[in-house]
Amino acid sequence: MMTSYFWHPDVQPGKRYAEFAVSIARWPPRSWRGLRDITLAPPIALMNRARAGEFRTAKAFEKEYRRLTLEMLDPFTVLERHRAHILLCYEAEGPCHRRIVARWVERECGVTVNEL
Repeated sequence: MMTSYFWHPDVQPGKRYAEFAVSIARWPPRSWRGLRDITLAPPIALMNRARAGEFRTAKAFEKEYRRLTLEMLDPFTVLERHRAHILLCYEAEGPCHRRIVARWVERECGVTVNEL
């Protein structure tokens, strides 16, 4: 399992890792034709709250994302399902939910999840 963002050159159609890329965004780019895992996407209500500026820090968003999304899932199942995948979201840098998922899997499963 690895993580990256939609516009990384190596996950574009026809490129080196394209076949392993999986969107974990609620709404991937319109041009996205790859695999998706909506179970890891932030809930719509959480996205709306974030857009409204409810979360003053990235930690506050992470806490709520964990509560609403990750606590409903088994990290070992997520790891097994995505062992050979690259989980994608929009942010090239900075806080993002793909890295929250990565830290969760690392902590719970004792593995390393690198950024491409």
